[in-house]
Amino acid sequence: MGATTVRASGGLTGFGYTVAYKDLDNDDPSNDNPSQLGYYRVSKRWDEVEPGVQINVSEFAYVDWDTATNRSRTTRTPRRGTDDPGVPPAVEVWEFNQEHELIAYEVTGQSSGASRDQVEKRRTEYQLCGQLPIRETTTITLGGYSRQEV
Repeated sequence: MGATTVRASGGLTGFGYTVAYKDLDNDDPSNDNPSQLGYYRVSKRWDEVEPGVQINVSEFAYVDWDTATNRSRTTRTPRRGTDDPGVPPAVEVWEFNQEHELIAYEVTGQSSGASRDQVEKRRTEYQLCGQLPIRETTTITLGGYSRQEV
């Protein structure tokens, strides 16, 4: 399933969707229950500058609930066309708790550092009090070195 939106410039933004299911009878994502609601979520996003030419393509992947980490995840992976110049784009990951609140955000760049030959990862974790973030900790790793900012 897909949909497109016409921008003011005349270009199109397209979205691809996949179906997923949510448990209706309880709030605990790890409990399996046959009463489910189907819904759609974005699986691909792109811009079309002229018919058949897609740029800014991103694919989305979802981990509904991981009982080992008590988190769900959404990953955005940008895709370059074969003619696109430059370094590979960064991959983004959002992690959510059982109440669907953002508890971590991570960006990984494959071509970082002075020589563009190292992996850089920036991970920000949010400590919540109720729904309000009270502490934000960012860990930055480049090559074999890392530092933390609070």
